[in-house]
Amino acid sequence: EDLEAPAPEAMHAVTLAVKQDREAILAALATTSDPDSPRYGQHYSREEVAAISTPKRSAASVRAFVEKAVSGLRAARVSWSPGRDYVRIEARVEDLDKIFNAEFRRWERVLGGEVVHETYRTRELAVPKDLEAHLDCFLGGLHLPSGQLRHRDAESEDAGSAARIANARENGSAPAEADESTEDPTG
Repeated sequence: EDLEAPAPEAMHAVTLAVKQDREAILAALATTSDPDSPRYGQHYSREEVAAISTPKRSAASVRAFVEKAVSGLRAARVSWSPGRDYVRIEARVEDLDKIFNAEFRRWERVLGGEVVHETYRTRELAVPKDLEAHLDCFLGGLHLPSGQLRHRDAESEDAGSAARIANARENGSAPAEADESTEDPTG
């Protein structure tokens, strides 16, 4: 199968993590840890944790973006975590490309000549500038799990890179990437 272009019906999920108020979380934890606090030793309910940790403005901004992005898409499924701090969007790859101005491609892990895992990733994506401040993380878009998945074209590039590094070491010179790491940071 051509790894460059996903099938039209290909589905993929991405997850947006809503910005968390770390200062509020730490302050709340401090009150339950302080023996002089009336909340000392008490637990917070799920609702209390969500109210403390997720700024309402951030949650509303992400919700509005997601609702607008998936409106009119037949195959999109949206699910929120119980604390409303993560939202998972599962949609056709071509729809995710449009929503995030991306170009998702299929990547696979092959063991013993057999595909054991496949996923979709992109090298670039975009969210509206005014939404950036309301997100902590975007999952399922850019990073490959543990570097174990490879794009079909990457195998020949990796082999060429490994050969160049091996040749440079045999000839007593370090590859360019290694030179940068050995520089004196003080200049």
